[in-house]
Amino acid sequence: MRYHLARDPVKKRLAEINRHQRIISMRSDGYWIIPLRMLLPKKFEFVLKNHVLEWFLELPKALNGRYDVDDGRMFFKFEDLCIEITSKSELFIIREIFIDRCYHFLMPGNHEAHVVDIGMNVGLASLFFAGLPFVKRVHSFEPFLTTFQMAKNNLANNPKRAQKVNAHNFGLGSTHAEINAPYDSENNGTNTSLVPRLAAIPSISEKLKIKPALETLSILFKRFPSENFILKIDTEGAEYEIFRSLFQEKLTPQVKGIMLEWHSQGSEELTDTLTKNGFILTSFRISANSGMIYGFR
Repeated sequence: MRYHLARDPVKKRLAEINRHQRIISMRSDGYWIIPLRMLLPKKFEFVLKNHVLEWFLELPKALNGRYDVDDGRMFFKFEDLCIEITSKSELFIIREIFIDRCYHFLMPGNHEAHVVDIGMNVGLASLFFAGLPFVKRVHSFEPFLTTFQMAKNNLANNPKRAQKVNAHNFGLGSTHAEINAPYDSENNGTNTSLVPRLAAIPSISEKLKIKPALETLSILFKRFPSENFILKIDTEGAEYEIFRSLFQEKLTPQVKGIMLEWHSQGSEELTDTLTKNGFILTSFRISANSGMIYGFR
């Protein structure tokens, strides 16, 4: 291979990628991705990393979509959606939500529902929920301002679905608080507001506003007293404090389902709380320190 003795790590990575089949060629202005017939600017070099390239190549085929690069920004367009790609996180989340459909649910009969998206991130789950015809509104919460602004950009790029979404720039917990939390711009999906990070702490931090989950959601439930609610919770460890707040009192029967990802502290506390409140559960591990719980009643 042309680059197999190169000291440059990018050239070595290209040699590795092209070992069995020529997939990428290096150019002065970027990288030509042969299967997609597109030029990838050098600023998006993160695509070449292990696993990330697999996701990058998989999405257009699986979702009948395409990448567009416009004025230094990259977008992935599929169905009626246009999602900005700024890091490997968006590629992974698109795969998780739109290919694996980890948050897809159905309502019996002709029933409709509101969805509460706790841990909105860059807005992809909210846009997915907004595309379900039986979802009337999506109420989303994201405490990190940088991530929230990215979510707002994705909503602006998808105005039809965004009409259903009410986005809030604060997080949910057990009390009113303002805290400083580390922010990792390369991994938007792993930032957390209420627990220490397991990995090395980035040098960037943000000041976050936190409001009590029970108090905040009770306002929603009272505002729409005849509506069904589905809660989606992905907060990288803050889910335990959110649960302790939500279940201080008997949870309103308006909540018909909860879909959540747990982290680091195990699932037992969460599953015990849900079963005591009449939810029928499916629970499984994703890794040693994370898993999914789906509860409906």
